Amino acid sequence: MQRLSRKEREHKARRSEILDAAERLFSSKGFHDTTMAEVAKKSEFAIGTLYQFFKNKEDLYYTMVIEKLELLHSIIGNEVGKFRDSIKKIESLIKTQLSFFQENRDFFVIFIRERRSMEATSNEDFGDVLRKKYLLYIDLVAHVMLAGIEQSKLKDLDPKELAWALLGIMNSFVFQWIINPQKASLVSKSTVIMDLFMKGTERSEV
Repeated sequence: MQRLSRKEREHKARRSEILDAAERLFSSKGFHDTTMAEVAKKSEFAIGTLYQFFKNKEDLYYTMVIEKLELLHSIIGNEVGKFRDSIKKIESLIKTQLSFFQENRDFFVIFIRERRSMEATSNEDFGDVLRKKYLLYIDLVAHVMLAGIEQSKLKDLDPKELAWALLGIMNSFVFQWIINPQKASLVSKSTVIMDLFMKGTERSEV
């Protein structure tokens, strides 16, 4: 891996500080009630510095969302890749995604709250970009499902439909946890999610 120069490291660090400050402000005040001046003050940079990195507040928000989702997908891909056994892959996928949502709750509060309005007002077809990113993630999960089918651990069903099913279960737990703040750990739900996906809800006859 090529080592970054001092200038490149400083550029990356400043950009990260601006994104972190924006995330905290968007979470506490909302996107529409936050100004670039407030982001500049929070990040301790001159407002002109912000515009060297981002064209406007919308560009800052879009960048924050896309990079956070790309990070999630990258982490999950790396974690899943550590296992050969498909069941271990699925368990890892569930725990890793829940852990990421738990650690980044403030961001996902923003994302859920602002998504519809941002997609509606975006001039860069933000919604289309998000859909493409999500479909790439579906492909990643479907690949895990295919491994399960090939190892005879899962039924011989459409891998993409299995992927949609698993993510649907997970997303319902995540959404409920985000909109209703709880003391319980989101990661603690991984066992019940795995059980629901693998065994369903039908009660076995005694």
